[in-house]
Amino acid sequence: MTQLERGQTRQGALAPRSSPGRPPSPASPSASARRLRSGRRSAPASEGGFTLIELLISIALMVLLMAAVTMIFAGTTETVAVQEARMTVYTNARYALDIMENDLLGCLSFNPPQQNPPGGPPGGPGQQQPPPPSTMPTVYQAFWMENGVIAAPGQIPSYNVGGPPSVHTERAGDHMSFRTTTSAGNSMQTCQITYELIPGDRTIDQSGAIVAGDSSHQRTARTRRGLFTLIRRIRVANPTTPNIFSEFATVKDPVSGSIVKVEDQELCHYVISFNLEYYANNQTFSQLDPSPFPSGDPLGDADRNGGKNDTTTPYRVPAIRVTLVVVEDVGERQERTICKTMWIPQG
Repeated sequence: MTQLERGQTRQGALAPRSSPGRPPSPASPSASARRLRSGRRSAPASEGGFTLIELLISIALMVLLMAAVTMIFAGTTETVAVQEARMTVYTNARYALDIMENDLLGCLSFNPPQQNPPGGPPGGPGQQQPPPPSTMPTVYQAFWMENGVIAAPGQIPSYNVGGPPSVHTERAGDHMSFRTTTSAGNSMQTCQITYELIPGDRTIDQSGAIVAGDSSHQRTARTRRGLFTLIRRIRVANPTTPNIFSEFATVKDPVSGSIVKVEDQELCHYVISFNLEYYANNQTFSQLDPSPFPSGDPLGDADRNGGKNDTTTPYRVPAIRVTLVVVEDVGERQERTICKTMWIPQG
């Protein structure tokens, strides 16, 4: 029997037999067809995926995570901004106070100058004699301080006026002037230095006049307090009248070699209060309310223009205390009160 015949015989044996009198039953489905239908029915159970509840939980967790990251980032940014504002306040205030202290260290003597000390003119036989008194200019000190009160934002402080004690801590706008040997530009010169406040929405031009500036710097944004700028004016003696310091200092420009004018300097911006105290005879710091040595009766000028500070019982100021209240800008994120005691040589 050939292989073909044996295969046909096997298929006939496996074919279902029909009973007599009955129609033949349809052929049974093959195993491959049964497996195919079984696979189609079980496919949904074996495929991966997320239910709606799982998706909602995932979205909620992601939102919480993003909110936490955002809060951490915002907190870090705010911390950095506060630290930068604090550094700005300290830098501006310390710079102004350091320059002021350096000016006071070269302060001229409070004692009226003497061309010939007691005992006759200096020098002996064979030594060079000083020039005649008529050709030696005599420069006197003129140290004065005055109490100032800030009345309103955008206004120049009012001087020599009284007020409650709070004006010395919250609305002080004092000013002072003295003669010293200090740095003017890139050189050391004997000059008169004046410190005072001008409104923050104003500035100073090349002639030293107060002119309009940025109007947005008149007051703070949060508490609406007035903002001011601490300025430093430098004047040297008039060539024809040595004891009148009314001229701008001049220096030689290191690049061009030309003579340039030393302009008034804006030392510190965003000042809220500028208070001055002097070391009194009772060994305590006293407010200038009223000032014992105003601009009309300064110390060290031998009372040549009136007054009595130098002809009666001379008073000497060994030290002053400066209190500066500063914010970092109009936004008023940081405010600092910086106090410094400055000693004055008594030569």
